[in-house]
Amino acid sequence: HVVAAIGLDRYDGAVAAAAAAWAQATASRLTLSHVCVEVPLPVWWPITDMPMPPALEESTDVARRQVESLAAGLGVSAAIDVRRGAVSQSVAAVVRETAAGLLVVSRGGTAHRVGTIAYRVMREADVPTLIVGTA
Repeated sequence: HVVAAIGLDRYDGAVAAAAAAWAQATASRLTLSHVCVEVPLPVWWPITDMPMPPALEESTDVARRQVESLAAGLGVSAAIDVRRGAVSQSVAAVVRETAAGLLVVSRGGTAHRVGTIAYRVMREADVPTLIVGTA
């Protein structure tokens, strides 16, 4: 099983294509996974047991549609896993649940923090990881 961590950023095409190529070459199943980051309640939020206003959190429905659109262009069958949580722990959970043998992630990040999420995901997932970047 190959899991591709999709960040809904400029690296998605490269990550998905690399994961699809590995899955196809090894006759493995492919899962495209995206994690909608949980936004902690702000200090000013007056009622802590009420949910966060939807405008402040990424929509899992919108994210699912974006990942499905990406999967449609791959030419191979891919399962879609979109969940909410902390990125590194959630991707690691997908890796464990699918018994993945390979995780594909982007180097991602900003100019000052390149690869910080990829590093945390690799540490949590504890599986061989292919890091994809574009020029």
